[in-house]
Amino acid sequence: MKKILFFVLAFMLVTFHYRLWISDSNIVTLFRLQSAIDTEKIGVEKLTIRNQTLDQEVQALKIRPQLLEDRARSELGMVRKGETYCLVVDPGR
Repeated sequence: MKKILFFVLAFMLVTFHYRLWISDSNIVTLFRLQSAIDTEKIGVEKLTIRNQTLDQEVQALKIRPQLLEDRARSELGMVRKGETYCLVVDPGR
């Protein structure tokens, strides 16, 4: 009876260690996936902050339409009819 119990327990031990270290869903894969999840969480946090910033900019542009014109002038170089665009270049640069 003790031999049978020993072989059953030994078989269970070998089976559990196989699943833990060698099978497709082993502990190494678990740690690798956890690391990938942590990396993705950091990326999601950065994108969430970026989205919040962009949302704040959109809300500001909705409240003050003058900001839209100012942004078009500074970033795109747009001018109104009758205006002359002058670009001043700093010679030290």
